[in-house]
Amino acid sequence: MTWISSLTGYPSYDHNHKKAEYVNIMHAKNSLKQVLLGLILLGILIAPPAGAAWAQAMIMPLRVTFESRDRTADIVLFNPSNTAAVTYKLGWLNRAMTEDGNYKVVEGPLNPEFDPETAILFSPRQVTLPPGGKQKIRLSLRRPADLPDGEYRAHLNLQRVGASSRRNVPSNAPEGVTVQMGMNFGIAIPVIVRQGGPYDTTATIGKPSFIPASADGKQPAKVKFDIIRGGKYSANGKVTVFWAPPGDKERQISVRTGVKIYHEITRLEVTMPLEKGLTQLTGGSLRIVFEGEEPDEDVKFDEKTFPIGG
Repeated sequence: MTWISSLTGYPSYDHNHKKAEYVNIMHAKNSLKQVLLGLILLGILIAPPAGAAWAQAMIMPLRVTFESRDRTADIVLFNPSNTAAVTYKLGWLNRAMTEDGNYKVVEGPLNPEFDPETAILFSPRQVTLPPGGKQKIRLSLRRPADLPDGEYRAHLNLQRVGASSRRNVPSNAPEGVTVQMGMNFGIAIPVIVRQGGPYDTTATIGKPSFIPASADGKQPAKVKFDIIRGGKYSANGKVTVFWAPPGDKERQISVRTGVKIYHEITRLEVTMPLEKGLTQLTGGSLRIVFEGEEPDEDVKFDEKTFPIGG
């Protein structure tokens, strides 16, 4: 149900903005955040059936970005269990993002000019973590000499050996981490390589629509809109939605971090639940802000205000 009548705001992103340098995903200030998210995610998603002995693992960081001058990066895998060891085998997965924010498996590299199998070496290729143990995994990038400017990506897959479950993956699992659930558990993190050229990415917020709450109250009301990406690189950021009721102060009604629009798509469909108890918006205006997060935290991509009704 469309409920926004016309555009009253304009993009605040400066299209001439050029980022002098990128911030590495391994920056120390985000270490604690990465550890906690990794622990929460994997503690929830790789717990086996009740009653079985189990081990969990966490990984840091949840994404690796090689900027133009980077050649090496480390990830750390940790087993916080005090009762069981766990073994992971490492390999590459090629997955493309779809416009709804999910992923699909593709045959071969996302870009034929960049094959992660030969361009990014990692060691070790299999790890066994004793209870409380940790293992550093070193990634070494060999950029092809004639690699065109742009962004390239693969997913480093850590496939758990010797554990099985048929548990479902929660639909609200954080973006950037894909958990394979089948005969064996797996953790897949994106490894991104950015090659040359200034940061030229733009992201424009499209006209939103309103999705009412379900009649049984199990599904909250939501706001839905598109983000259109331009430029050579992906966009990474946080989306915040504000509502200004008629004659009243503006307030935040929804926020989502970890919004990613990878280079293989130019349009992303974003659906965000509204705050609990807010079933409809009666008049006023809606303001949507998309601002960058690491490695794009210096960028304010877009901000628009839309009147409600009409």
